Amino acid sequence: MYLEGSPIELYAIDAARGKVGLGQAVFVPFQKNDGGYVDADAGGYQILLNFRGPLENFESISLTDVLTNSIPQDLMRDRIVLIGAKASSLNDLFYTPYNSRTRFDRTPGVVIHANIISQILLAATAGRPRIQFWPEPIEWLWIFVWSSLGAILAWKLLAIQWIVSICLVLGASLVLSAYLLFLQGWWIPVVPPLLALAGGVVAIGGYIINRVRRERQMLMNIFGRDVSPKIANAILRKRHKFLEEGRLAGHRLTATVLFTGLKGFSAIAEWMEPAELMSWLNEYTNTMAELVFQYDGVVDKFIGDRVMASFGIPISRTTRSQIAKDAISAVSCALQMALKLRQLNQQWLVSGLPTVTMQIGIATGTVVAGSLGSRQRLNYTTLGDPVNIASVLEGYDKSKHDDFCLILISPETHFYIQNYFPTQVIGTISFKGRSQPLKVHQVLLDDC
Repeated sequence: MYLEGSPIELYAIDAARGKVGLGQAVFVPFQKNDGGYVDADAGGYQILLNFRGPLENFESISLTDVLTNSIPQDLMRDRIVLIGAKASSLNDLFYTPYNSRTRFDRTPGVVIHANIISQILLAATAGRPRIQFWPEPIEWLWIFVWSSLGAILAWKLLAIQWIVSICLVLGASLVLSAYLLFLQGWWIPVVPPLLALAGGVVAIGGYIINRVRRERQMLMNIFGRDVSPKIANAILRKRHKFLEEGRLAGHRLTATVLFTGLKGFSAIAEWMEPAELMSWLNEYTNTMAELVFQYDGVVDKFIGDRVMASFGIPISRTTRSQIAKDAISAVSCALQMALKLRQLNQQWLVSGLPTVTMQIGIATGTVVAGSLGSRQRLNYTTLGDPVNIASVLEGYDKSKHDDFCLILISPETHFYIQNYFPTQVIGTISFKGRSQPLKVHQVLLDDC
């Protein structure tokens, strides 16, 4: 026996509005797609039930207590009394949100009736929230918003670890919001927007991963082995700043350019066997390139025995200290090249291979750097006055110097490195388009 509410007879039916009312409470008849239902049976007068609770939420007494007059005399005064059974043998048991979906954990039918009556009475007398839901277009908009949020999130954040973390936070926020709204009587979609959020992240994230893979491959095709891992990582992090239409867009920056060349290489190439010549030359160029990487430079190109490298590209240097650091790195690299050449000459002498002398030209100034070539073959290169000056310095009067390595620098480079390395002026060079000759400074090889 359960004391609560009232059965269907308490309804007042308003056929004109299609609603069921009691006092100030209005119940909209259930439709097949309301709330979380899809194509449910909407026959008869049905409403969504806002449960008060399981059996423990209602006062109950046994029929034995009634027959033995063991209850207070006024217990049922001004109350609605439901008479029903809860024995499992009668099989009048149903699943509710309070059950664990096991066979032995079900709610008696009379308790469900009590919940219905309680909802009707409390809605009319105490304003207890009734289960409400959004129209279907609003639900679709809600799902679309979360899908868009996931897509925008993936597009903006890019980093996978951040995307996963923010998605977990947003998903928890969605679930919490839905729960708080449910406490106020609103039933809003939860699983579809969660799936939409994840779907937006996966779709855009997959696109971004594929795009990054293509950009990474393109950058590797352009740079190949011409940069150190440190420079390569910097390029990949900032690729969006200078990638344009499948190539590295040209941009103006300040850099230090270095050229190396061997004295008498043409004569050596004439008498050496081709295979032996290529092996000997590769040993030299590989050694020089490794030193460029060690000092965070970029190998621009190999031209026979000549190596061109740049320091300060492709990431722009904006301060005087950064530009000076690149110039110092270039000169330090040149000094190490001289030291390595001395070691190589000793090895070649023992092996019966020719020994050589080297000249290095270094110039600092404004250059234009970018990818040059066709779609099938792109090379990252540097153009500008410092390139021409460094190239001329590398070929400057080789016949007049007997040093095994001559390092010549421009006045601009000398300005940045003069307090770090011993130098001397050895002459001037006249350039077309310049009114004044250019001083040539030599970096002394005291440490080599």
